[in-house]
Amino acid sequence: MTLANLAPLTVTENGVPSPMTYGMDDTATTWDHSTIQGCVCENPELNTLSEREGGRTRITGYKCSEIMCPTGDDPITTSQSDEEQTFTCDKTSGTLVLTFRGKSTEPVSHSATASDLQDALESLSNLGQVEVVSSHSTICDASGADVSIVFLTEHGDVPSLEIFASSDSTYVVVSENVKGTKEDEECSSRGICDRSTGICHCFEGFGSSDGQDGPGARGDCSYFDLVRYG
Repeated sequence: MTLANLAPLTVTENGVPSPMTYGMDDTATTWDHSTIQGCVCENPELNTLSEREGGRTRITGYKCSEIMCPTGDDPITTSQSDEEQTFTCDKTSGTLVLTFRGKSTEPVSHSATASDLQDALESLSNLGQVEVVSSHSTICDASGADVSIVFLTEHGDVPSLEIFASSDSTYVVVSENVKGTKEDEECSSRGICDRSTGICHCFEGFGSSDGQDGPGARGDCSYFDLVRYG
């Protein structure tokens, strides 16, 4: 693709698409907008247990020939938190559409349960596991239902969800209740990435986690195995 075509596709801020333009006005400083070309790497949708647990690989490199390894939290660091976002919904009709890093859920009924909303979020191709809790039996209530969403497998300070309400064509306000402070490093800084396979080779005593300190299929070297280490 040309630089002009690449510009709106490749720029992100914390995973959120942030489109820009390059050379559309034919100025002298962007003369190469249609002459220089590059590649946009196509990444697979979530389809394995490790990806569902958040241990996703990503295709990279100027020829899309390298595979980045799963990222994770450094298990040696302590006193860190998962991101928690909250919102209050007083809608009595319509649906909600939630968007995370450019991907949107199917419309979710205002009368859906917390479990329904959790399923909708976890169906997104760029989101692993979340925990959803509502103060009411549904996610919206005339008196105002308080909903909490904890990101279990997306580490670090993740961007805020956007929530669009169909009933009045407005956006529901989302607040960051707890800022995510866990690392999100390749191989959790406890292994070496083989870019030809996208597989982490973990240091002694470390292994694949479930994204929450236990053993799992994430492939990130974030599980600290005290028995194996000792």
